[in-house]
Amino acid sequence: MLHTRFLWGDAYGGIGLSTISVLVTERHQQMRGVICDILRQLKVGKVTPAAGVADAFEYFSEHGADLIVSDWSPNVNVLDLVRRVRH
Repeated sequence: MLHTRFLWGDAYGGIGLSTISVLVTERHQQMRGVICDILRQLKVGKVTPAAGVADAFEYFSEHGADLIVSDWSPNVNVLDLVRRVRH
């Protein structure tokens, strides 16, 4: 179990979520909104929504992100996004 002090930051030197950026790739607008809202409530520093793989890669190419959260679907080639980000 991940100790919450590590995430939230405190006298023990936790990193705090306010220092990271998260790119959320989800094709369903409502679910994308829910995920982004949760991350914002957790005080993630920067949350950026993307409607699909192409939008996500375009954003990532220009701005980068510390973490990418993506849906998984047989109709969407998320592995293509992973390959492109890694290179």
